[in-house]
Amino acid sequence: MLAALATRTPGDPQALRQAEEALRRASEAWGRVDTRRLSPRLARFVPLVNRALPVLAAAPDLLRAAPELLGADGPRRYLILAQNSDEIRATGGFISGVGIVEVNRGEITSVTFADSYSVMDLTKPHPIPPVALETHMWAQILLLRDANWWADFPTSARKAWELYEQDTGKKVHGVVAIDTPALQLLVAAADPIRLEEYNDTITADNLLERIQHYWASPVGGPDIASNDPQWWKLRKNFMGVLAKSVIERLMKHTGDLDMAEVAQTTLRLLNERHLLLFLPPVQDALHRQKWDGAIVPAQGDYLFVVDSNVGFNKVNPMIRQSITYTVNLADATALLQIGYAHGSQARLDVCVHESRYGDTYQDMMDRCYWDYVRVFAPAGAELLAREGLEDGDLAESEAGLAVWDGLLVLKPGEAQEVTFRYRLPASVAQGAYRLYVQKQPGTWGIPLRVVIRGGGGQVREFQTDLAEDREFVVGP
Repeated sequence: MLAALATRTPGDPQALRQAEEALRRASEAWGRVDTRRLSPRLARFVPLVNRALPVLAAAPDLLRAAPELLGADGPRRYLILAQNSDEIRATGGFISGVGIVEVNRGEITSVTFADSYSVMDLTKPHPIPPVALETHMWAQILLLRDANWWADFPTSARKAWELYEQDTGKKVHGVVAIDTPALQLLVAAADPIRLEEYNDTITADNLLERIQHYWASPVGGPDIASNDPQWWKLRKNFMGVLAKSVIERLMKHTGDLDMAEVAQTTLRLLNERHLLLFLPPVQDALHRQKWDGAIVPAQGDYLFVVDSNVGFNKVNPMIRQSITYTVNLADATALLQIGYAHGSQARLDVCVHESRYGDTYQDMMDRCYWDYVRVFAPAGAELLAREGLEDGDLAESEAGLAVWDGLLVLKPGEAQEVTFRYRLPASVAQGAYRLYVQKQPGTWGIPLRVVIRGGGGQVREFQTDLAEDREFVVGP
C-alpha cells in the first residue's frame, strides 16, 4: 500500500480540488445541524462525524505529499524521538532513545535505534541551554536528549533536527516523537510481538514489566546490581530491539493484524498527543489537525500546564495529578489549582537532588519528585499570586503567551497543591467566554474541573479530563 502511494502521482489535481470543495460544503452543512434535536439513534453518530470530517479534510494534502514523504524520488530518513514518560518532559518524556527510519519508494529499508546518550559529538559547538534547564539540571550545553524542553513541539523538533544533523553529519527529512503511552497502545494493536533475540514474547499485559526487567538485567551483560560499567552501555538495548520490531510489525508484517484497529489506534495517538509529527511537506495540514504538537493559538482564554521532571529519576508513574480552573468573569480573574500526590510508600527523610541509578528501576520510581512546573496563559495575563513552588521566573515565553513557573519538590507519600492567581486580559471576559485547555503529551488523562462564574452570579461547572485538548464555550 505504501509503495503504491509512493510511486503514483498524487492524482488528478482537479479531482482533489473537487473533493476538497465537497468536504468544505459537507462541513458547513454539518455545522448547521442542531444535534440536540436528533433522535438517540442518530445522536450516537455525532462524535464519529465530528472526528471524521476534520480528518477527511486533511486527506487531499496528505495524498499530494505522499510520494515525497515516502521517498518516490529518493530515500527519506525520519528522526524518531523515543520519549520515556516515566520522566516527564514538555513534549512527552525524556528523550531516552533516538531512531532513524529510512523509507525508499514506499518501502521501509532500515530501522535503527540508539541510546540518546550516544548521539552527541562534543567536539562541535552546541547551543547554550534554556536558563531553567541549566538551573535545575546543571546543563552547560544543549544536547539532543534535552532538545524537547520547549512545550511547542515544532520548536523542540527543529532543535532535535539541528542537533542530530550536526552531531552525526547525517541528513533527516522530518521528526516523529512517541511517548510511553504510544508504545503501550501500539503494542496492544500489534500484540503479540515476538523478539527472537530475547526468546521472549511481548504483549500489552507484560510490556512495562519486561521493559523494567531488561533495563536492570540486559541480555548478554551484567545487571545493574553488579556495578559493572558495561551495564550502562547495554541498559537500553531492549528498547531499540522492541521499537524496531513494533515498527516492522505494523508497517511490514501486517497479514494477521486488524488494520482497522491499527488505524483507529493511530488516530487516537495523534488526537491524544502521544504521537507528534514534524514533517515540513505537510506541516500546515498537520497543524490544522493539531497533530504537530504545537501550542494552539486559541481565541479567548487559554491554559496549558506543563510538567518537567528534573530529578534524574523515573517517579512519574507514582504521581497523581488534578487541575481545577476557576474563572470569575465579573473581574476577569482566574484561580488555577494543581494537585500533586506522590503514591510511593517508600520512606525518605530528605530529598537529595542528584544524578544516580539505583539497584532496580523501582528504586528510581520511589524517589522525590522534582518537578519544574510551567503554566501558559493568554498574552497580557498578569500574575497576582503564586503558592506552593520555589525558584520561579526562569521560563521563556513561547508563542507570545504569558508563562509562569516554579519548582515543586515532593517526597513519597506527600501531597501538595500549587496555585496561581492571575488577572486575565479584559477582552477574555467580553462576549461569549471561550476557554481552550491544552493537554501535555506523555500523560493519560489528568482530571480537569472548570468553574466559570458569570457577571450575574450564574455558575457553570464542567468535570472532565485531559485525555485530549478540551474547549469550553459559555455565553451568547
